[in-house]
Order: sequence, then C-alpha cells, then structure tokens
Amino acid sequence: MRIAVIGSGISGLSAAQKLSKKHHVDLFESEDHFGGHSYTLDTLINGKKVPVDIGFIVFNHETYPNLINFFNELKIEIEKSDMSFSVSVKDTNYEYCGRGLNGIFANKANLFNLKFLKMFFDIINFYKKCDQIKSLNEEITLGEFLEKNKWSKNFINFHLIPMVSAIWSMPPVEANQMPIKFFLKFFQNHGLFKLKNRPQWYTVTNRSRTYVEKVLTQISGEYFKNYKISSIKRNKIGVQVYYGASNEFFDYDKVVIATHADDALKILSEPTEDEKKILSNFKYKSNLAVIHTDDVCMPNNKKVWSSWNSSVDKSDISKSSLTYWLNLLQNLKTEKNIFLTLNPFFEIDQKKILQKVTFTHPYFDQDALNNQKLLKEIQNKRNVLFCGSYFGYGFHEDGIKSSINMIENLND
Repeated sequence: MRIAVIGSGISGLSAAQKLSKKHHVDLFESEDHFGGHSYTLDTLINGKKVPVDIGFIVFNHETYPNLINFFNELKIEIEKSDMSFSVSVKDTNYEYCGRGLNGIFANKANLFNLKFLKMFFDIINFYKKCDQIKSLNEEITLGEFLEKNKWSKNFINFHLIPMVSAIWSMPPVEANQMPIKFFLKFFQNHGLFKLKNRPQWYTVTNRSRTYVEKVLTQISGEYFKNYKISSIKRNKIGVQVYYGASNEFFDYDKVVIATHADDALKILSEPTEDEKKILSNFKYKSNLAVIHTDDVCMPNNKKVWSSWNSSVDKSDISKSSLTYWLNLLQNLKTEKNIFLTLNPFFEIDQKKILQKVTFTHPYFDQDALNNQKLLKEIQNKRNVLFCGSYFGYGFHEDGIKSSINMIENLND
C-alpha cells in the first residue's frame, strides 16, 4: 500500500519506520526540523558547538519499554542521566532538593521552620498513602483531593503542585485541575511515590537527533519538511493529501495522522461526527522554552541545584517556572552552565539567551480521559488512522505505543 504519515514526532517517526517494512511510506512534517519534541539545538559556547536536547530528554527501562525496544532496534547509544528535583521560592531561603536529608535541609534554618517540617513529613506520609491506593470511585481533581484530605498548604504549593507542573509542563492552576485518577495511576506506574529504589533514567548519547536521522534513512518513500498539509480528503478508492495550492495533492491508500489531536481535526476534510466529537476534547497549551546561560533561574544555594528546578514566585504562587540544568541531565562536555527555562516569570539577561522555542503540550482533564477510551472507534474509518501521545499520558512512550496499536488496526 501507499501510506502517508503526517507529523514526524515520535508517533509519526515510529509509525513510518515500522510501516516502511511492508509498504511505501511518505512522511510529511510542517516544521523546519524532523522529530517534533525530539529537538537537538546546536549552541555556541566559547566558540565551540555544544548540541543540547531541548524537548525530549530522558527515559527509563521500566516505564518506556517500547521506546527502549525501538532504540535497541535502531542501535541507539544511551547513557545514564540524573533526575534530581528542587523547589525554591524565588528570592527567599525556602529551597530544597530531593537528594537525601542534606538536600532537604540544605538551608539549616529550615530545621527550625515548623511549616517546612510539616511539609517534609507530609511528603513522606502522602507518598506512602497514595502508593497504596488501589482504586478511587470519585471523579475529582487533584486539587479537590488534596483539600479534602487536608494536606498542608506548603506541601501542596511548594512540593506536589510544582512537581506536577514540571512533569506535564502546565501552570499550577491547571495542575490542580488534573483528574486524581490520572495523577495516581501515572505516579504509581512510574514509581514516583517511592522515596528510594526509583528507576534509573537515561538520555540519548550524542542527543536525540541521532535516532531521528537514523529513522529517516529507513523510510521506504520520501520525507518532506516545511510541508504543511492543508487538507485530507477521502474518496471511494483512498485518500488525497493536499498541500500548498488548493489543487495540489498526493494520492494514497491510507493516511496516518500523527499530529496533535486538534491539528488532526483541522486538516480532516469532512470529519465524521465521531471524529469531531472525540478529537475536539483534547486540549493543548503552548510553553515558551528559553535556552540560556543565566543562573538567575537556579536556587540560591548551589547544594540545591538539580536537573529539574521549580521556582515559585514568593508573592504569587500561581506563577512558577521550571528550569532544566542541561549539563547535569545530558552530561554536557562544557564548563559553561546551559539552562532551559519554561515560561520564566523572572527576567533573564538578554545577552545570555541562546534561543527561544515554543513547544505545545497536551493538557489532560476529565473530558480528555473520557474520550481516550473512544479513540479506537475512529481508527481506520475510510482509510484514516490516528496516533499520538494524547492516547496516553503525553510522553514519548505513549506516542510510540499508540503507533504500534494503530498498525494493528491497519487492515481492519
């Protein structure tokens, strides 16, 4: 068959690579680089090129089995990463990280801060209790669950919500609105309620573009970037993929739409009622990623510096930013610190900014979760199939898992 794959994130890349083993596959990407969130940026530090990943960075063997198998098949080299996490209230000494008691009490004054101590014991008790929850009948949000069980404000505002915001790249207000069942299942599956024996995390040696480039060499047809698809029209014998001018199109037997759900709906000409109803329930948020060398984004105490660093505004807890310390995450071979800050609420020295990139991330509410269960009903209807991380939790493993499941529907 002739198959078009629209979108070159992990879902589209893995779908194109696997389908190419038996079919003629063409891959279309609207942006100027292949890979979606697998985005390697070449920074220039002291006259030397230093490549850094600024989207997809880490994974582990336990909860990313399909991605690991994919990398093994492609013979992609990986190396250990560090997944430490810190929280700091901007311009205060209220800051800590998760590297043992020395990290928690890096600021010794917090040993005598009753609110901080209460937060510390709440962390232990919350993790222990939530790891043992087998099921919940209530369809309530994380915020409602925390309020109902009377967890301390400091635990909520300066630990749990910053962590949830960091994982899903969402503002604190929206982190509070996450369905509690979704939160519990993800944290339990990923071992995030465990205070020790957590999974070892890894990153791609020589950055993620190594796997993107290798996948492209295995695509059976052609691959196009800067190719914005304007419309997908179905007919009696197949599918027409339109691009550029309104009369320019390619003919295919089937089309795989591996974009975000909202983008998929936009390019479908005459979507079915089910397609409109289901795909419209997935929402997305744009996040500004600033890649820079200004340590204003980091905790005051260097003992607290971690791979993931959440910073909360002291006067408005609804304002928070996340900074990735890329040197520690990716074992960078440079003495200069390189940071990636998402949605900074503080000022970064303009002279130290290397690049700005906007990423779009899925936002999961109860409507999205309800419609995840219905996605299988729109697969392969009149030769159009779908895959994407919105089928799961929004991460790389979910994207590749969705493409594997999609291929099983190909001949239905």
